[in-house]
Formats: sequence, C-alpha cells, structure tokens
Amino acid sequence: SEEFPVFENNDLPGIIGLDSAKILFSQHNIRLKDKIVLSVKSKNGILFAEELCDMGLSIQAIIFEGVNSQDVNQLYKFESFPLFVNWKVKTAIGKSTIKKVIIQNNNNNNNDIYTLDCQTLVMEGKKIPNYELLGQTGCKLTYNIEKGIITPVIIDDFKVNENIYAVGDVTGNSNDVHIA
Repeated sequence: SEEFPVFENNDLPGIIGLDSAKILFSQHNIRLKDKIVLSVKSKNGILFAEELCDMGLSIQAIIFEGVNSQDVNQLYKFESFPLFVNWKVKTAIGKSTIKKVIIQNNNNNNNDIYTLDCQTLVMEGKKIPNYELLGQTGCKLTYNIEKGIITPVIIDDFKVNENIYAVGDVTGNSNDVHIA
C-alpha cells in the first residue's frame, strides 16, 4: 500500500495517490482531468508520467521529490512542461476541488516557492508493506514507532506464527534474509 503525503489541504477532490491513479487509468479506463501535476519519488512514478505523456494528457508540471538524479537525466520526453527537481508540494488551493498547488524547493530553507494551475494532483507516496495477510494468520502485530508502520511480532528467527515466517519490508527491516 501507499502512505499518502501530508501537506495542507491534501484531502481536496482531485488529489489522488499514484497507485490509485494507475488503477483508474489503466484498469478502468477513467481519464484524469486536465492540468495534471505529478509529484513522483521513484522510477515507478516516472514511468507513469511517460504513460500519461504518451496518451496526450495535459501535464502542467512534474515534481521530482528525491528521485535519483540519473533517472531525471533520462527524461528527454518531458521537454514540453516544467520539471521541478528536489521540490515538494507545500499546499493545495481550492474549495470544492483543487485549483492550484503551491510547491517549494527542498534546497534552500523553504524560501523558493512556485504556484501551478492544477485540476488533478497525482502524488506518489512512500510504500508501506502490507501486513494484513500476516494478521489474518493470527500472528501478533505491533506498531513500530521508529518506522511508523505496523509490523509482526517476531517469535524466533523470523517466525511469526506456527509454520509462518516473515522477512523483508513487512518486518520493518528490508535487509532481513532468511535461508530455509
């Protein structure tokens, strides 16, 4: 699942998570409104931006928040609209739906801001491991305050329940390795 980014007015209609936008767009053929602003954090977000460009949708800008600079350098396709590298969404403006988005530069003490017209804001959030299947098996779950996620209680050497083991991101440690 995806943790939705926190910013002022992030609950306005017209603001949608990247994973939800991909499902609506590719599986249900629902077209996003024009004046799209994308805020992406990974190669996954960049690929979705390319897909939207190929479909001829009206993209106002793409905000690259923490994207690898090597990925950004390969974005020859995005020459027809502004690219904001190392910027983030500060606030959304609108009453019944989003009308504008204010972004700020991450590099200079928040003094550099820019306002974009926007009817659809697609936000890529941080990926959160899905612990629900482990919960369905009856294993105990706990909230990991340090990581801000729910994780299973490890009984012994990756074991979370009788005959069930958990490794990787769902445990709160993506470096876990278990050899069976």
